[in-house]
Amino acid sequence: MLAILPMAAQAAPDGASTGPRQDVLQGGFLDYHPDMANNNRGMEALRAGDAPKAMEYFRRAARYADKASQALLGEMYWYGVNMAPDRVKALQWMELAAERDYPTFVELREKFRAALTPEELQQVEAGRKALWDEYGDAVASPRIAKELERGRRAITGSRTGALTGQVEIQFPAAMGGMRTIQASEYYKSQFWDPVEYQQWVDKSWIDYGKSKVRVGEVEAAAKAGDAK
Repeated sequence: MLAILPMAAQAAPDGASTGPRQDVLQGGFLDYHPDMANNNRGMEALRAGDAPKAMEYFRRAARYADKASQALLGEMYWYGVNMAPDRVKALQWMELAAERDYPTFVELREKFRAALTPEELQQVEAGRKALWDEYGDAVASPRIAKELERGRRAITGSRTGALTGQVEIQFPAAMGGMRTIQASEYYKSQFWDPVEYQQWVDKSWIDYGKSKVRVGEVEAAAKAGDAK
């Protein structure tokens, strides 16, 4: 069991859906937020026990600067979810996840780093550039910015006002939970302006980390067939 998965349950409000509702997809929100969309699909695959598919979705989300997906990849490599553990790759991904200094991921990065041997740390150093060239914020943030700009253009005009204030929209939030907004909030610039969007995401994770800095050790499953 990944150490951060319990946080997903804590982040989700009581009775929240485990996936995007149909009105979200119809509204087009996730069409222009591939970071959220792929993280959500990855979480669903992980809970279903399909680790390869989960990692595929997390890598897709990671290309759009999704730090949660980068952290999940780090933990999957660390604990060896349906594969042999790879502590070098685990630290490389967790370094990426901690790029914006989210407290939870910084702690995990330091935990991983402290456990590695000097030889393993050399391997981390040797392979770091290739990973950052593909998934670091310098290249990943422009990708999500392009999608947000595309979405903002799409909702201007014909889409504006199409949703009423009575409709609730759900989308993935921190650690796999779900956030609910009224349709009237759908058009707020913080969801579509690249700068405001990153500020909103950063604030969510930094505030979350203030109360969730400590990450417990992995606990053994009560029965052999319980862990996935």
